[in-house]
Order: sequence, then C-alpha cells, then structure tokens
Amino acid sequence: MNNDTETASDDESLISCSAGYESDPGVIAVRYRHTMPEPRDIATNGEVTGEVFTVSLNKSGSKLGMGLIDGLHTSLKQAGIYVRNVLPDTPAALCGAIRVGDRILAVNGKSIIGADYQSAMVLIRSTGPKLELLVAKCDRSVASKISASAT
Repeated sequence: MNNDTETASDDESLISCSAGYESDPGVIAVRYRHTMPEPRDIATNGEVTGEVFTVSLNKSGSKLGMGLIDGLHTSLKQAGIYVRNVLPDTPAALCGAIRVGDRILAVNGKSIIGADYQSAMVLIRSTGPKLELLVAKCDRSVASKISASAT
C-alpha cells in the first residue's frame, strides 16, 4: 500500500492511499480526513461525527459492489443513506475503506444529506465510470442496526 501525505488546509490532513491493486481498474484512491472543524454525532439527529473521508472508485460495469439503504427504513430510524452491505471482489470491497453502516454524505461533490433513497440512487447511477463518495464512518451501534436490516 502506498501512502502519500499532502496538506489540504490548516484544518485537515489528507492521506491518499492506493490500495495496491494497480492491476484492478475498480480502485482509484482513498483519502482520509482526520479532523473535522465541527464534529457532531451521526446517530443524533442525523448529523455527522468522527472520521469523514473520500473514496474514488471506478464502477465495474455499472456496479460498485455495495448495497445502500435509507436509515429511516432500519431500526436506526434516522434519515440518511447508509451502506447496507459490501460484496466481495468489487470496487467497494477492494478499496478496503467502506464498511457496513457507513453513511454516504455526497456523490461526486453533490450532497445527498436530506435526500431520499430514490434521489440518491438516481444520482449514483447517473455518474460516469468514476465515482467519488464522501463517507462518514459510523460507530458499532449504527453498524449493528444497519446490518440487522440487511436480512
């Protein structure tokens, strides 16, 4: 895995990681943002806390390899688009950063905070072969509520 550090601003530090799958066109890069100016709780009122990062993926055909769900339709009962599952050997799995329960905040720079599931899916499907997702990590309680809804 190659790690390069670059300074984005005084408020954040970004690390770009190529996942070591140079022969796999499905993985481009993962960028981690280690700090957020105003951390808030993702499980409280649908706001964001903790680690927020950007994942750039190439679609494999038309697939990313992850299922999404609206948090309102889970025991979480919070609006937001969450990762319900990640399929093995797909761009989402090979990047190594996306996990069940993570919340998708933006697609190619367009916020989906407050968007319904259908609108988010239209946006994701309408992108070209490259996709950049802004993702918020969740805690274990969020992940367990999302994964319980996947069955």
